[in-house]
Amino acid sequence: MIEFIKKSGVPQILAVVLIALCLWARSFVVPPVMEAGANDGPVYVLLCRLIGQHGRLCAALGLLFTLVEAAYLNLLLDSNKLLPQKTLMPAMCYVILSGFGHSMQTLTDLHFVNLAVIYSARRLMTGTQATLPRTKMCNAATAIATATLFYVPSVYLLIPFLVMYATYRMYQWRDFMALILGLAAPYTLVMIVAYMADKGGGLWEATGARLTLSGWHVTGSGWLEGVCCGTTLLLCLLCFMRGAGYTSEQSGNYKRNANTTLLPIIGSVAVAVYEGLWPLYPQAGAVPLTMGCTLTLLHQRRRKWIGEAGFWLVTTMALTMAIFS
Repeated sequence: MIEFIKKSGVPQILAVVLIALCLWARSFVVPPVMEAGANDGPVYVLLCRLIGQHGRLCAALGLLFTLVEAAYLNLLLDSNKLLPQKTLMPAMCYVILSGFGHSMQTLTDLHFVNLAVIYSARRLMTGTQATLPRTKMCNAATAIATATLFYVPSVYLLIPFLVMYATYRMYQWRDFMALILGLAAPYTLVMIVAYMADKGGGLWEATGARLTLSGWHVTGSGWLEGVCCGTTLLLCLLCFMRGAGYTSEQSGNYKRNANTTLLPIIGSVAVAVYEGLWPLYPQAGAVPLTMGCTLTLLHQRRRKWIGEAGFWLVTTMALTMAIFS
């Protein structure tokens, strides 16, 4: 299967879509509930109030977002020559990791967060340039700030973002102003809309969104979620470390571009610790884990059966959770 997905063509595209439909099949029969949590931002809370009662519509939108993000991420990695060949492996890995858990197969806040991560990574990748234009830094900051309007703890993505900012050594005051303006733009727009809607400064209270520190608590309904998610995250983290090791052997420009998709794992871990969730779902770190898994599977020259077995194990767990969770 890996040798098949390593290629790029119509059969591989159909295979990605088929896997996505298999994972989401139950969601169209028994739609999961789309509801806002305590730490969701005002825009996502409003979205839940508008379409949350239409379960199948939310599931369809979740599937559509997943496929679009998978294609976007695949295009990003391919166009910046971060992969040794043209392949649809990133799209397949992303679809599988995003399909874990029946409750996650709707239009979740993580869809918007992952989309922001992919977009900001695209803006931060410089191609063959050694410097980064201020407009790109501003756009990337705007994407991260927008993500917090859907899921407030995604503010932790600023950690890897600032690491990348320091990588380019942009220390002039104009660079900092571009960063600040980018972060402030979405909030300025939302506050203007809230003011015109006569909500004023009570926007967060009006939508019910708030940033709260949660104690460690169980989100799954049984041991199945813990085993599947725990095993999958362990395998993906091993692949992530191998993928990160591969990037250390490449050129400086390749390292910078690869790190824009690998470093968000720092924000994902910070969110997981902050939220105190168990089991942890792979969706929270789908972008960096996809990058790590793809590099590992594409560069494995010996004992390829191990990669094949790991791929089918994760796929089987995703299908198991989609059906029985």
